[in-house]
Amino acid sequence: MKVILIAFFFVFNFVFAQDEKCKEALNNSLKMEQCCKMPHMIEESDILETAKKLEKKYQNNPGLMACMLNQELLKKIGLENLDREPCKNFAMKVTKEPWTTIVINAEETCNKKLSKYIQLIQPIYNVTSDQCDLKYGAFVNCIHITIFGKCPTESFTASPKCDNSKYVVNECEDDEVFLKYLNQQ
Repeated sequence: MKVILIAFFFVFNFVFAQDEKCKEALNNSLKMEQCCKMPHMIEESDILETAKKLEKKYQNNPGLMACMLNQELLKKIGLENLDREPCKNFAMKVTKEPWTTIVINAEETCNKKLSKYIQLIQPIYNVTSDQCDLKYGAFVNCIHITIFGKCPTESFTASPKCDNSKYVVNECEDDEVFLKYLNQQ
């Protein structure tokens, strides 16, 4: 019985310390773009061109603009269904190892979390499903976070802020990380 109590207190203290460290770390902004040289999977010119087309129509609703931009870009590159094979083929076409494997694994992870992330993104984007399909925004943001968490050493800038961001993504509760990332954009 004494061993069980000691084990319980050890696990409880470990989990509590982890939660406290995450709360503290989440107070800082996530520095993903500055900390990891991720491959550009969609050409900057395509992003700008698509954003420009949508801007006039959705300029008064930034959430709808972000949602439509993600939706249009994923459709443009042939990933409108977010199916495994097209995502895998796309990753193989636009990335090199180790990124190809990282992106393919991120796709699988994000498709599993998609329904949960759609619920989290809805109040932030403040759009309804008949205005825009929220799965695209949930998927794109999840992919970005997940890829960052697996950023290879050779592409990662080691610094206190970057190390903090990677710690948050890899060790803290994923819903909190997702919301933190969305709210700082």
